[in-house]
Amino acid sequence: MDGFDIVDSYDVPDESFYYKLRGVKWDKRAKKLFKRLSTLKFEVSFEKFRSDTTSFGTGEDFALTFLAACNCVNHERDRINLEDVIMAYKTYLKLIDTDISSL
Repeated sequence: MDGFDIVDSYDVPDESFYYKLRGVKWDKRAKKLFKRLSTLKFEVSFEKFRSDTTSFGTGEDFALTFLAACNCVNHERDRINLEDVIMAYKTYLKLIDTDISSL
């Protein structure tokens, strides 16, 4: 997933991919890591910007959950694990750092 900027070929997800996404559940340890990282992200942004608005944070958490679930389904699992959470954050940080001015 973190190779989204390098495309050799692309297969459009079929309907079954989205059905599988709906059935994805959290592993306990992965959910705990996700919550800790989310809290850390909130604390850092609060320190940096002195704002406690959570609408952007909620959107970030949704996007990160979606990325983790997609990675889970891509690896033919039905439970989000620690690797999925880490991959979601790596992908998200790479997306933030991507220069889209050339696009």
